[in-house]
Amino acid sequence: MAPDQKRANKGEAQTPPPGDIVSVAEVKAIADCRIMAKSFGKDHKDVLSAIDRLKDRLSRIKSPMAQNGALGLTEKRAGADRFFELDREAFALLAADLDGDEARKFEYIIAFSAAEATLKGRARAADIKRRRAEPLHAESIFGTPLRYFASPDGKGLPWTSGDDLARVFALSVNESAAFHRAIETAVAFGHSAPATITTADGPVRIVSHPLALELIETFPFHRPGEPDAKKRIVAGYVLGGAAAMRRLFSHLPPAARHAAALAAHHHTWEAVAEALGARGRSRFHS
Repeated sequence: MAPDQKRANKGEAQTPPPGDIVSVAEVKAIADCRIMAKSFGKDHKDVLSAIDRLKDRLSRIKSPMAQNGALGLTEKRAGADRFFELDREAFALLAADLDGDEARKFEYIIAFSAAEATLKGRARAADIKRRRAEPLHAESIFGTPLRYFASPDGKGLPWTSGDDLARVFALSVNESAAFHRAIETAVAFGHSAPATITTADGPVRIVSHPLALELIETFPFHRPGEPDAKKRIVAGYVLGGAAAMRRLFSHLPPAARHAAALAAHHHTWEAVAEALGARGRSRFHS
């Protein structure tokens, strides 16, 4: 007689669907031996006896594999009753001892795979969330936000959104294409490679401070009625960078924060306007 028919004759509840057999607990997929008993048409006490025999065998086998199997058996209590949660490996060992049909075993394997896929999806989502970058600061220049982010390695000066710079410049189509080519070929001219980061607004291409200076020097600005557009962009870039650095150093103790901000300001942002005025035409000029 088929196991399902045996259970029906005993007046037992129907077997839980495969999705209920295995659940997600913390960071792994587990099977509850109480549900296993129902699924295989066994009394729970008989399943507990099988687990005890399994534990006894594992305790007498001195090997990493056996030890890992034992770790997959977690004893729990529900009042006076005990039960076990089993991982995939422990389930495979126990299923060999239970007189269940192959369909039941196959349902478990499918359920474990589905639960583990759910865990992997959660892990990917958590990783994306961890890597999602928030701007250190956004400086409004001509009504366009210029965002600053921590450098990809978490060290050094803030990096800037290249796309934001292009919007601040109000470049033509051809100029915009040349601008983005300049960013992508930056490494060939001694600059740090640009990086793509994930933000709440989607992916953002960021560039290092030296490359941002190169771009500001090189590309024209199209701001009708703004004869001092370049000065305003430089001033906005300096102000935004200083604010981003203050945020970047905010975790340091007051004395160290002041020293770091002062050094960075003195050696970098304070000299931007002077550096732009002193340098010749850029190698990136299109």
